[in-house]
Parts: sequence; C-alpha cells; structure tokens
Amino acid sequence: MNVPQALIHAGIGPRIEFDFTPPSAESTNNGVAKISGSSDLGFGVKGILGYTPRVQYGIGASMTVPTGSPAYTNGANTYTFIVNGTYALAGNLSAFGTAGFNSLVGTNANGNLARFFSFVPALGVSYSLPKNWYVFGEAASFGHVAPNLGSRSLLDYGIQKVTGHVQFDAEAGNALNAVNGSRFHYVGAGVSVLFGKQ
Repeated sequence: MNVPQALIHAGIGPRIEFDFTPPSAESTNNGVAKISGSSDLGFGVKGILGYTPRVQYGIGASMTVPTGSPAYTNGANTYTFIVNGTYALAGNLSAFGTAGFNSLVGTNANGNLARFFSFVPALGVSYSLPKNWYVFGEAASFGHVAPNLGSRSLLDYGIQKVTGHVQFDAEAGNALNAVNGSRFHYVGAGVSVLFGKQ
C-alpha cells in the first residue's frame, strides 16, 4: 500500500510548473512480515516548449532525496529527465508519449547500493467521452529495475472524470514479464484539485 501518493504542482506563468512530492505512507506484507514506513521527498520542474491546436510537447526534470524509512528509501539522490508530448488524432482520440532518462540507485548482487541508468519509454492513447469523461491505455517499459536486473514492461489503463476544478481517476495495470521471479498487478484511485484560475 502506498498513500496518498501526493504530487503538488505550482504554475509559474502559462508554460512552467514546479512540482513537490511529499512522503507517502508505505506498507507491504509478504505473508511473513509486515513492513511500514515512509517514502523519499521529491522535487521537479516542467516546461511546455511548444503547442498548437493538435500538438503539445515539453520537457521536465526531477529528483528525490533519501529522507524515507530504511525499507522505502532509494538510499541516495535519484534524477530523472523527461521529454513528453501529445497529439490530437481524428475525432476524440489523442496519443501521448514520454521518454524518461533515469539515474537511479538500488541494491546490487553483493547487497551494496549502486547507481544505474534506466531508460523508460511510454506510449498511450486517450479517448474523450461526453460530459468530461476520458478513458486511456498506456504501455511502458523500464530498461532496468535494479543494478543487476533486467527490464520490466507494463500495461496501464483507466478512466478519468473532470468536474470544474476537480479531476477523479481510477486505474489498473499489470506487469507483462517476471523479473527475479516476481510479477505484479495493481489498482489505484486518485483525485486532483486545481486552486486558482484554469
């Protein structure tokens, strides 16, 4: 369990935003022991480089700092640089994509912390329905999930509802391949609230 997975956005003008990720409460139970704690702090900035009625694209950078509990911290700073964009296709259908370049830290085969690189591309589509409902599906691949482990591919799909300054969403996903003998499935739900002008 991971709650609340909060992400706070603060816009600076029409094209720049700063992000802050406060710690989340974490809990896992593998059937033998239950471990609880908190995650690391995160910071970031995003910018829209260009947009037209059909295309929008931008870049972003973020980092986490090792402030979490021993079981849930990365153990060192991590860094991410992203390039993303959306393209309006025919009708109510849109495509979106992200390329993430990640400098991460994890435990290697010797049990020591080691830095590793992971390229994370993602591609998806969304479809707008009447009364501000949206459905989406996305495929992503993590180049490396740990210093000594290989890639993991995911499918993620969900639904969103926008009402005024509030957005509700629910999603589910699953890993397509096993890594180190493990494969997982997940479900989630969230809400976003906009303060100020749209």
